[in-house]
Amino acid sequence: MDSKERHELKENELAEFFTNFSQWWSRHGNTTMITVVVVAAVYLGYSFYINSTQRSHDDAWYDLATSTSPAAFSEVGQAHNITAVRAMAWLRAADLYLQEGWQPNTSDTPDPLAADPQQILDQAEAMYQRVLDDADRDVFRLNAHMGLAGVAESRQNWAAAQGHYEQVITLSEQADMANFGALAQMRISLLPQLQAPMDFAPEAAPPSDEPTDEKKPVAIPEELDAPGTDSP
Repeated sequence: MDSKERHELKENELAEFFTNFSQWWSRHGNTTMITVVVVAAVYLGYSFYINSTQRSHDDAWYDLATSTSPAAFSEVGQAHNITAVRAMAWLRAADLYLQEGWQPNTSDTPDPLAADPQQILDQAEAMYQRVLDDADRDVFRLNAHMGLAGVAESRQNWAAAQGHYEQVITLSEQADMANFGALAQMRISLLPQLQAPMDFAPEAAPPSDEPTDEKKPVAIPEELDAPGTDSP
């Protein structure tokens, strides 16, 4: 077969291919195009979902890391769907509320604009309870029970505090987190001391205006104090 015959054969094969492809496309072209479009849409949608999920994940942890106030942490917990972020945000908010509600007011003139400590403890309790209701990890639930015990101690509700500590002991055994159980057991042992009334030292007597013996003036005999009298 010479080169001319080979060239004519290739042209015939190419013409036959286009003829067959045209017939195939007329029958299956629409279905093929729909399939290609669907596959492309699925791929683009999946890529968008992955990128959006990663961006949401990064935003959630960034918001958690940059929050500083109880209100900000509470908003982070409400705004994001990552369970760990929600639990950590609510725990941090509750801890800050508990710290604020636990500190006594040492000022001689109470601030009328200051928040009621009981209301602050209510907010702490609500945050800890959210963690108990929402968290999917034992470590978060253990921290929430410890926090609720702290709230109960602040209110001098010793029975409720002991109840939460006992739940910590039980849950720590199930979760193999003995350090939480040991801490709860120590707090239970301290409860009787916390309940005992505090004995204060008696107040010191107010300073007297009477001069002490060291500061009393020395009495001078009359004969020495008389005018014109010379010492012997």
